[in-house]
Amino acid sequence: MIEQGRLILTMMPSLYCKLDCPHCYLSKEQRRSKECLSLGQIKTTVEKIKDYYKDKNIQNAAIDIYWYGGEPTTMGVKMFSDMCDIINTTFKKHKIKHILLSALVGVNLDEWAPILKKYCNSKIQTSYDAMMRGKRYDMSWQKQVVNALDRGLSVNTLSVFNKSIQFDGYQKTFVKLMGLGIRECGWLPFQKNIRNDDTGMYDEYSTSMNEFSDFMIGFSNLNNDTTPTPTQMTAVCF
Repeated sequence: MIEQGRLILTMMPSLYCKLDCPHCYLSKEQRRSKECLSLGQIKTTVEKIKDYYKDKNIQNAAIDIYWYGGEPTTMGVKMFSDMCDIINTTFKKHKIKHILLSALVGVNLDEWAPILKKYCNSKIQTSYDAMMRGKRYDMSWQKQVVNALDRGLSVNTLSVFNKSIQFDGYQKTFVKLMGLGIRECGWLPFQKNIRNDDTGMYDEYSTSMNEFSDFMIGFSNLNNDTTPTPTQMTAVCF
């Protein structure tokens, strides 16, 4: 909790994204807008938090900053680096961790791998969709995961559970993610929103909460039954 120096700060500097994910809550107009937060707005935000910590005499805060969107990499490495520098400089007396969530598909890892190593502890978070977006998309995503790992990054997943993942089942999903080299994964239920309800995508891709729970129980039990090794997976349900 922020009163105790623990803060999880979600940053959405841009909503721009070329994709059209069924679980996304953003409208097409929002996803096509290239409007981005300015460096001045970032500085104003973090200065307010810094002033709060100073007023409460909190000396050693732990701040996890999640960079979401849209697709946050569309802002470019220069803008992202400048934003991180502002934050790190403002909170130089505190413990800062940056976590960037990306679709990975279409991301230039020649540019982004060095930046992720510098600011994000060599980690990137991405969404696993199985066949929900088609075989070609899934193959492109897998190729990018391997590409990221080959560059010395670690890849974690934060995925919205959908009918395609349910169809594959927890065993096949577990083996696939482990085989790709993913060791941390988080899961979210498929949420209904105005956009996917109006288009029918919610009914097409969502599952029941019981189905989501059954998958998580099976997935977690399979992971717990796996011989403990440095490569064992960590699974979290949000």
